[in-house]
Amino acid sequence: MMNVNYRPEIDSLRAASVIAVILFHLEIFNVSGGFLGVDVFFVISGFLISNFITLRLNNNNFSFLEFYTKRTKRLFPALFVVSIFTLFIGFFKFQPESFKFLSLTVSSILLFVSNILFYFEATYFNDLATQSPLLHTWSLSVEEQFYLFWPLVILFVWNFRSRHRGLVLFALGLISFFAMEYVRTKSTSLAFYHFPTRAWELIIGALAALFLHSKREPVSSDITANTMAIFGLLLILFSETLSFVFTDPSGEA
Repeated sequence: MMNVNYRPEIDSLRAASVIAVILFHLEIFNVSGGFLGVDVFFVISGFLISNFITLRLNNNNFSFLEFYTKRTKRLFPALFVVSIFTLFIGFFKFQPESFKFLSLTVSSILLFVSNILFYFEATYFNDLATQSPLLHTWSLSVEEQFYLFWPLVILFVWNFRSRHRGLVLFALGLISFFAMEYVRTKSTSLAFYHFPTRAWELIIGALAALFLHSKREPVSSDITANTMAIFGLLLILFSETLSFVFTDPSGEA
C-alpha cells in the first residue's frame, strides 16, 4: 500500500489558491473568479484529511482523540491570536455597532458557525461584509464542520468492500453537487456559505486520496506525473477563464 505523506505540489496549490483570492480582493488583473481559490483549497483539505484517516484505518490504528487533537493544535493557536489581535484593534478603530458585530463574529468562529452568521447577516460583497476583517473565516468554519463529520463518514464508507468505497463517496459527492445546483437557483449566498453545498468539493479531494491508496505503487513515469500535474493546472486556469467570461462587472454570475 502506498504511503502518502508530505506532497510538495500541495504547497504550490495552496499558494495558487491564496494568490487568486488576494488578487480578487485587490481587484488586480481583473481576477473576477478569485474565489476559485477557495474551491481549490477545499479540495486540498478533503485530500489531506481523508489521507490522514485512510492511512490509519489501513493500519488499524485510527483514533478520534488523535484526529481531533491534531486538528485543534493546527487551527486554534493561530486562530486565537488573530481573533484577540483583531478584537484589540477593533475596540479602538470600530464604531460600537461594527465592534459588536466583530465580537459576534469571533464567538461564531470559536463555535464553528461563522459561515452561518455571515449568511444571515451579510452577503459576501455588501458593506457589512467588506468591513469585516474576519470575513474569510467562513471557509474555516466549513472546514471545521467537515472535521467534525468526516471521520464518521469515512468509517461508514469503510464498512463497504474496498472496490465499492469510491462509488459510495462519489454518490455522496453527486448528492451534494446537485443540492448545490438546486440551492443556487434559490439563493446564491446559501449555496456559497454552507457545508452541505460545499461538501462535494471536499469529497473530490477524498476520492483522490482513496485512489492513491488503492494503488500499490505511485506513478512510475516522471513524464506521466508531470503531464497530470500540468493538466490539473490548466483545468484551474480554464475555470478562472470561464469565470471571467461569465461574470459581469458587478460580480454576479
